[in-house]
Amino acid sequence: MSTSNKKKSGQKYQNKKRFVVYDDSKLTKRIQATPLDHLCQRCYDQIKWKMDYKKYKPLSQPGKCNECHKRNILKAYRSLCDPCALKKVEIRVPREQALEMGLIKVEESEELNNAAAADIDD
Repeated sequence: MSTSNKKKSGQKYQNKKRFVVYDDSKLTKRIQATPLDHLCQRCYDQIKWKMDYKKYKPLSQPGKCNECHKRNILKAYRSLCDPCALKKVEIRVPREQALEMGLIKVEESEELNNAAAADIDD
């Protein structure tokens, strides 16, 4: 009767250098060109790691959004579509701060409304 009460040691070889992708295929170039927008910092770091270490797999079909329940997620490893993610960004960060950071863009109609409101106040 054998019992395996051995304590496992850490991994044998520690990575001293960063993995470098020497693949120049069309898929690799497309993956590296994928924008990482509308993400929190943790998700950004995870997806960036997947891209760097060649673990990123693009979607073959659109995914379903957890917020609006439509099949319009076109980027891999996302749970929200871009419009819903923008709404979440607005909720987490005040609108003025999001504009300064460049997370959301001001549309021309909003700029005209803001300019008209400023003229009325003067």
